[in-house]
Amino acid sequence: MTSPQVEDNESSTSNTSARRAHNDEVNTSDSGGQRRPKRAQVSRACQRCRRLQKACNEYRPCQRCSRAGLAEQCIGGGMPMSGLGATNHTSLPTIITTSSAAAAATTGSPGLDSAVSSSPQQAFTSTSSTQHTYLRQADLLPPHVIEHCSARFFERLFPTIPILVPEYVQSLQSRNVSLITTPASTGSSYGAGTGKESSSPGAAAAATGEAYCLLLGLCAMVMLQVEDASGLTFANLSVTTLSSAPFSHNPVTDNRTYGWLLLEEALALHRHLAATRRSSNISPSLEHVQLSFFIYACHAALMHHSQAFFFLREATTLCLLLRREDMPPEKALLADRLFWVLVVSERSHAVRYRRPITLQITPSSPSLLSLFRSSSSASASGDDGRDAKDPAIVGFRCLAGLFRPLDTFFIALHGQEEIIGFALLPPEALDGVEAGIDAALGGVGDPALSRLVHGLQDTQKANLRVTQAWLRIILWQLRLRLGHLTTDERTIAVAAAVSPTAHHPYQQNSIHSIMNHDDEVSISAAAAASVANPPTTSAAGFGGGNSSRTYRYPLAVARDLAFSTRDLPLAAIAVHGAGLTEKLFDVACAVVNVLARVPVVDVNTSAAAKADFAYLRGLIARLPGGSAVYAGLLEKHVRTTMPGIGVGIGVGDPE
Repeated sequence: MTSPQVEDNESSTSNTSARRAHNDEVNTSDSGGQRRPKRAQVSRACQRCRRLQKACNEYRPCQRCSRAGLAEQCIGGGMPMSGLGATNHTSLPTIITTSSAAAAATTGSPGLDSAVSSSPQQAFTSTSSTQHTYLRQADLLPPHVIEHCSARFFERLFPTIPILVPEYVQSLQSRNVSLITTPASTGSSYGAGTGKESSSPGAAAAATGEAYCLLLGLCAMVMLQVEDASGLTFANLSVTTLSSAPFSHNPVTDNRTYGWLLLEEALALHRHLAATRRSSNISPSLEHVQLSFFIYACHAALMHHSQAFFFLREATTLCLLLRREDMPPEKALLADRLFWVLVVSERSHAVRYRRPITLQITPSSPSLLSLFRSSSSASASGDDGRDAKDPAIVGFRCLAGLFRPLDTFFIALHGQEEIIGFALLPPEALDGVEAGIDAALGGVGDPALSRLVHGLQDTQKANLRVTQAWLRIILWQLRLRLGHLTTDERTIAVAAAVSPTAHHPYQQNSIHSIMNHDDEVSISAAAAASVANPPTTSAAGFGGGNSSRTYRYPLAVARDLAFSTRDLPLAAIAVHGAGLTEKLFDVACAVVNVLARVPVVDVNTSAAAKADFAYLRGLIARLPGGSAVYAGLLEKHVRTTMPGIGVGIGVGDPE
């Protein structure tokens, strides 16, 4: 498609001269003396692909809409650029608010043309030379949906993701209302931005849009991760929109489809706000980082691993650029918690998919003690506060403690990065990581923390127990690859006794300690005594930590995990999504490998291990992503690894 424009008096018949006509160049070899219009490329994408900023083709319906099952909604031809005012180089990026009824009133199907012609515009200040326009569906996120989703967040997700508080959500709702009327300050300490940012009109406008976008991300995560995917929580919700949701032609038919619509809307506004911030040179805000994390969580719930990693990386990078010193104390507290949420998420993702990490724990990083609200600030704000005995924050602190030992060196070692001195790595080099993982949930050495963990909510217990067992398996697999496993626990007792730093947590968790390891330490009398009387282990095999360097260690992990999760309701485990299912899958696969390749002489031990595996396999089949992905993969692994006895390992009842 071309657009004719006025040229100079003479033009050439050649294509090269036609492209240069706007520079007033005359070709002396022109014999025809005819005018030739300049070729100006305009958008050929359909309206849906243009709104999503995705590649399109000239066929109608386009391939993207056809694959999404929305061929009948593929409207051909791009909107004239003048319809969005793009020819005005001083125009402002706008957010256009429209209702679904108005969008579909003219053509009978939702379209951008009818929305633009019948909708008011709210201009956001920017210095951009082009206009970034976002079409908002006013009826996509009504107030009662926000109230429901925020309540569900604090009920089910806050113990694991304590990055919001009720006052903060109320502030977001107030700023969301100002997006439709006039942007104004809420007067809350959770108000938009910092003192430096609020002085800029562009920053204030961007923060107002971020409030609505953050609410979209929050509600999308709740609908995709907490609510029943096949259920319909909001039966009377009427939304008509150009959507990429591949689940149904009728938009809101179940919670999963509605969550997809909310995620798509959040992504569109996120791109709009990102362009505004880049053009205005505005530093990232807390809301910007939280939004990136919520989008990551939504993609993770949908098992879009590549997209999830993209937004997780974006969130961690933006977190490094946060100016916490400019924030009020209430927002600084949320920023500290967000830092540790990102640490946990990034290191968990790095271990599962062998990815690098961005965030490091340094002396300038927020302390775990900073996650708690002081009693003085709690009394000043008039609420009950978040003290050191609050189950929600105690549970999250334990979760952060599980991933804290997994530093940059461990991630590099697990990802098989080429490391200088790798051949000198001693077997006890990872004992510090193991000690940190074991101590994160208390135990014999910390009975006070054990009592606090015992009083946590069921959702917290499920996440902590499964994650701890999974990290133990990851550590065991790393030791297996490094050749640090043995069949004799007495040999491990000797190594633990002769190590000069055997009883110090994190003692070997650094390159310096590995490169300076002394291989000439003689066996002392204490070592001989420990060999004569090896330390006793618990029923789970974790006492003293010695059995973790044996080949049968996954059987002990599975026994402990089955014992600690049988009393938990299935909903408390399922709320964590497919990520927790994948962790259980890793544990079950390790058990299968041990049963197939490591001789188990004791008949009772073998029978108990098979019973534990049957329980784990039945639990996996009933969790998110289990029946669709992981149950089939586990079944295939059983048939491949031990076909002779695979049939004898039945599916256990997790209840």
